[in-house]
Amino acid sequence: NAATTGAGSAEPEEVSTIEVGFKRDFADRYRLNASVYFSEYDNVQLNIIDQFTGGNVLDNGPKAEVKGIDIQAVAKVTNNFQVSFGATLLEAEFTENSVNLPTIKGNSLPGAADLAISLVGDYSYPLASGGSIDFTGTVVHNGGKWYDHLNLVGSGGATDDGYSLVNLNIGYKSPDD
Repeated sequence: NAATTGAGSAEPEEVSTIEVGFKRDFADRYRLNASVYFSEYDNVQLNIIDQFTGGNVLDNGPKAEVKGIDIQAVAKVTNNFQVSFGATLLEAEFTENSVNLPTIKGNSLPGAADLAISLVGDYSYPLASGGSIDFTGTVVHNGGKWYDHLNLVGSGGATDDGYSLVNLNIGYKSPDD
């Protein structure tokens, strides 16, 4: 089966992480969370395309490091309106080459965006029946990411160009919810 792992060739992935952070509430309406972290990976597990079968093979890559900062803030502006903000700054890359991957050092880890930002607004319009009409607006920006360990295929096709998404949602909540 070409979609299974390569004859059990992958060793377990190991990670050591140090993280420091805080969570703080202010005046029962505001919350701020922040953390800084550093992780070291050994035997990063990678899905690699087998050149002979075209199937996926699970294999190990070399060592990698991830350094990041996360910030989240929530403000309950009124009883019916809340705004949330989140941001992540990330550096995630292979720190050495290996026999099977001799030019991978410095490449970004698959799926790791260097910047991700989100802004969400939630408004609930109360109805006389006890239900509500809920409005949500979301804006997300992703600084771009690679989908493969060789950094050949990314969110911008052959680049890791960033992208933004906007989502608007209207929903009804019954009095029984």
